[in-house]
Amino acid sequence: MTPNGSKVTVLTWLKNEEHIIPFFLRHYAFADEIIVWDNGSTDSSREILERHPKVTVHNWDTGGELRDDQLIEMKNFEYRKTGPGWKIIVDIDEFIWHPDILNLFDLSDQKGITLLQTEGFDMVSRNVPTDDGHTLLTDIIQEGRPNPMYSKCCVLREDCLLELNCGGHSPKSVAGRVVVSDNKYLKLLHYRYLSLELVMEKARRINMSDFNRKYQVALSQSSPEEMRKRWEEAWKGKIQVL
Repeated sequence: MTPNGSKVTVLTWLKNEEHIIPFFLRHYAFADEIIVWDNGSTDSSREILERHPKVTVHNWDTGGELRDDQLIEMKNFEYRKTGPGWKIIVDIDEFIWHPDILNLFDLSDQKGITLLQTEGFDMVSRNVPTDDGHTLLTDIIQEGRPNPMYSKCCVLREDCLLELNCGGHSPKSVAGRVVVSDNKYLKLLHYRYLSLELVMEKARRINMSDFNRKYQVALSQSSPEEMRKRWEEAWKGKIQVL
């Protein structure tokens, strides 16, 4: 809860992300509830999640494919089922950062704000960090490249009715009670590029769905060479973010 009593709910989706889940859960320790859709993980992801007292895990089955049609449908509507409060709708490698986020939520409520803008960054490192059980990822990896594509609409009140385009990077429509913050008070830290080997390995595992191929959505994610290029661009363009 925020100091003034607003509930905070985090919603995320994943498959085989054991390397980052402990950091994700620690980062969002301020939330009251973390709702996760697990797409058939075969590593220890499920076990880590089910041990956490704030986490609720749901099954999600795409038949082993990358299905952005299913993902965007859930991102657009599942948060509306969670009751009043602030919602943070992110992928497992997306960390919303602010030095005093709970008080920011209360201040936003006082101003009637229902949709907080974010400033996006691709965070990058040479090696995947080892989880020691207590260190925050934001303390370990603080460099990244600004990426406006990741300045997403993903932090909002329950009565702001957001529908995102496929890929989740831009709004298709916004309805309900919509009051947008005048500044990008929040940073969205995208921790996909934790090592070159990791991004290429993940690309090799992705099986594109017919939907993604038809609508040309996220095709680069299944190309190891394209992901190599993106990691290298992030590394060369990195600045101090935190």
